[in-house]
Amino acid sequence: MDVNVGDGFLPHFATAFVDRYGRHSEFVRAVSDLFTLALAQLLERAGRLDDPADVALFSDERTVAALRELIRVVETMRQPLFQEALGTSPIGTMASVVEESLGEGVFTAWLQSFEARDFEACRRHLCRRS
Repeated sequence: MDVNVGDGFLPHFATAFVDRYGRHSEFVRAVSDLFTLALAQLLERAGRLDDPADVALFSDERTVAALRELIRVVETMRQPLFQEALGTSPIGTMASVVEESLGEGVFTAWLQSFEARDFEACRRHLCRRS
């Protein structure tokens, strides 16, 4: 896979992943931004990021911050999320990891709040369980 920060990760996501959450999903776009920003950071540290303004972003800082908060609470979801998005793990793997950690139904409730951009509700879902 050849990912560049100018295109981001979104074009490389598995069709099943995009279909699961929706082509215009806040979640799908935030996941792409999370991975793209991590790649951009690596390139910047190595002195290989020509122009930070050229980094392809599909969401905003608040959305990515809410996703980062979920990952901070459930650290073990990072790899399954990456693998599921790229199609190397079955759909539902990452949600299962979250639910094993936080309880049944928590990911679904968090995702509904996330898609509605109700980030305070997202935080409450995590606080109740963590």
